[in-house]
Amino acid sequence: MRILIIEDEQPASTRLKKLLLEAEPEAIILDEIVSVKSAVDWFKNHSQPDLVFMDIAMPGKSGLEVIRELPSIDFEIIFVTAHIEYTIQAFKFSAVDYLLKPVDELSLIDAVSRAEAKIKAGQLNKNLETLIYNLHQQKKTNDLK
Repeated sequence: MRILIIEDEQPASTRLKKLLLEAEPEAIILDEIVSVKSAVDWFKNHSQPDLVFMDIAMPGKSGLEVIRELPSIDFEIIFVTAHIEYTIQAFKFSAVDYLLKPVDELSLIDAVSRAEAKIKAGQLNKNLETLIYNLHQQKKTNDLK
């Protein structure tokens, strides 16, 4: 699983990364981003991750605003924040979870497991769509013969 961490507080980012790598040793942390501007730029210049851990309250813009600016969201999101008042808005983005700081290990493991299940289901759906498309193309080719 390819993971991106967007967190403006370095100690929180470091702790999250440590917990993630303990819970998911095979996870690949693509980057740790500390500002909204860097996050927007990152998405413009890189392929999408599988999972994003997004702080909500950051200087300048919120993590929710970053998500709104993206042309597409082909990844799962777990919001991490010290502010409970953003919960409803976060789930409007179909967030996998909303973790309150300081993040505890069991909540993180549970959230990552749910994200992983959604990612696998999404990949399965894409594989099925490809199979159906290929079968339709093969049928068209056979019908032309």
